Amino acid sequence: MTIRRFFGLVLFAGLMFALGYGAHYGYRHEFGSSVSSGPTAAELQVPTQTEIQAQGRLEPAGGTIAVSALPGEEVVDLRVQVGHDVNAGDELAVLGSRRIRETEHRLARARERNAQAQLASELALSEQRIQAANLARRQAEARKKALPPEELAQVMEKRRNLAVKQLEQLEQLNNTPATSNAISDAELEQQRLLIKQLDAEILQRRNEAEAAITAQQLAVEAAEVESTTARLSMEGLQRSHPREVLHQTAELARLAAEASSVKAPRGGKILDIYIRQGERVSNTPILLMANLDQMDCVAEVHEANLKTIETTEVNGKLVPERRYAVTMNSIALDRPLTGEVREVGRLIGAPKLRDPNPLARTDQRTAQVRITLDDDCLERARKLVHLQVDVIIHLEENKEK
Repeated sequence: MTIRRFFGLVLFAGLMFALGYGAHYGYRHEFGSSVSSGPTAAELQVPTQTEIQAQGRLEPAGGTIAVSALPGEEVVDLRVQVGHDVNAGDELAVLGSRRIRETEHRLARARERNAQAQLASELALSEQRIQAANLARRQAEARKKALPPEELAQVMEKRRNLAVKQLEQLEQLNNTPATSNAISDAELEQQRLLIKQLDAEILQRRNEAEAAITAQQLAVEAAEVESTTARLSMEGLQRSHPREVLHQTAELARLAAEASSVKAPRGGKILDIYIRQGERVSNTPILLMANLDQMDCVAEVHEANLKTIETTEVNGKLVPERRYAVTMNSIALDRPLTGEVREVGRLIGAPKLRDPNPLARTDQRTAQVRITLDDDCLERARKLVHLQVDVIIHLEENKEK
């Protein structure tokens, strides 16, 4: 028997064995259900889910802050380094526009001060005009009171009446035959002239008095008009003066000057710096910072597993009804981190973290579950911000912390 024939027989035997096994399997698959008693209740029982596995990332509880500035600005002075602790309001970097912005602010403030000083001078001048008008009004009223009293006219009227009586007596004497020679025509004419003179004086006095009264009344009215005009002028100055516009301009310049200095929005630690001193700001932030006092883990839990976490709504948030212990692990950790579920997110979406399993589905939908780390794990978590970890959420209630 040759070697060639031997291998042919072996191949034939293998083929026959395969055909026989296939026929036997097909027979059992086709007719086995009619002769078999079927699976038992124990075989049909679905095992209870005891944990949820997911991918998560270590993050500060308050999130990270990307500090940036207007694109095109030059960073002339970078005053922090990675790892520095800063307080809210600390200056992180100085931009190239600072000198120009501070000059604009000083100029705007100077304009505002000059306008305020000019307004104060104009208001003081208007106040002086009001006082002068009031003084002129009081003087006119005083002169009005100092005019000749009415009694003077009455005295002159009495003198005229007396002269008229004297004229009547003279005319009577002149008309009496016994005394007609005692009164001459010259005396009668002189008395008549005296009465005419008194009439003229009385008329003149009355005209002068009326003219003086009118003049003083006009003076009083003119002073009141001047006072009103000055007051209205003052009010117009106060309304039309651009002090509010100048103040807002100065405030805008101040804000622009502050914007040329990058300051820490809150206290925390500098995690990374993306720009060097002397470079210009682009669309990327200048640096990244965060408050690391409290660290969390944000896990992306598959939507099918969310129903296994019992939650209730508190202040609009979904919080667990009981404690769910969590274990987090990574090759970057010397030992697992521990914590517990604090909040379950409402929003379902595509996962942001890459699953290390190459065979994992890419079309799955997840929700974010926020996990609070235990105090003894915080120090290690602070050193590994944004570390991706394998998360196990334990569903047993008696899971020890």
